[in-house]
Amino acid sequence: MALYPLLVYCVGDPAAYKWGLDHGGEPMPPDLELRVARNGRFFWVFRYILLGAYVLLVLSGSTIPPTRVGLSSRNLLLSTLGGAAIGLLMFLVAKYGRLSLSNTASARPEAKDAVAVWVTIIVVGAFCEELWRAYCIVALQADGLNVQNAILLTSAIFAVSQLGGRPSRITADKAQIIYTGVVGGVLGSLFLVSRSLAAPAFANLLYHLLSLFEFT
Repeated sequence: MALYPLLVYCVGDPAAYKWGLDHGGEPMPPDLELRVARNGRFFWVFRYILLGAYVLLVLSGSTIPPTRVGLSSRNLLLSTLGGAAIGLLMFLVAKYGRLSLSNTASARPEAKDAVAVWVTIIVVGAFCEELWRAYCIVALQADGLNVQNAILLTSAIFAVSQLGGRPSRITADKAQIIYTGVVGGVLGSLFLVSRSLAAPAFANLLYHLLSLFEFT
């Protein structure tokens, strides 16, 4: 479970870590900050690939069958459509609830010049985040944790993980952090209801794609 935040906070541009060690909390020069943000987008793709590969590797040696984490083609179309509907609903709630959606990392000015990279991050991230979430929920339940606490725990880690990295997926805005946790709870609940990875993955995908194109 801890792998997601560990990857986010420990795998990144070495220049950012060097600056932090040498200068503490002092702001980076604009040119260095821009370079770190540019490189950081590619690190998001790399982190997600590592996360997804690790979960699949652990799953292959686990007693948990792949179908338990939603890796099944059963009711695929219905799960996809249901997930897309939930993703749209989460986006509309954020947009019209004025939950600082315009402050997301993907909506910052540099996103306008890197739409293709952000789309890749969102697509790869949707599958890998939901695979991670599904495995964690199932594994926590197998260890005796009740379903409500399993969802709360994974949702909190989800929000903390999206807050990390340069650039981050979300900003430190309090309302945005809370809503990201709520989104995590909805996605976790959607997995448990549908028992399909397709539903939360497509909800995650559509929510973040709509957020990206709303502000770029």
